[in-house]
Amino acid sequence: MLFTVLYTILTEKIQHYFTVFQTTTASLSLTSIYAFKLNKERGRDIAGRPLLFRPLLL
Repeated sequence: MLFTVLYTILTEKIQHYFTVFQTTTASLSLTSIYAFKLNKERGRDIAGRPLLFRPLLL
């Protein structure tokens, strides 16, 4: 009985943290994709530096 209760609580906690981690990771990756697109449109590399030495960066 006690084992079942502990197991249920533990799995719920793990599921909660996994969901939080998943949504955080998804939003971070979406943000980085958006930033990459913006920088590409502005003619900058992934760090936001101007692409003066384009052949060297490729």
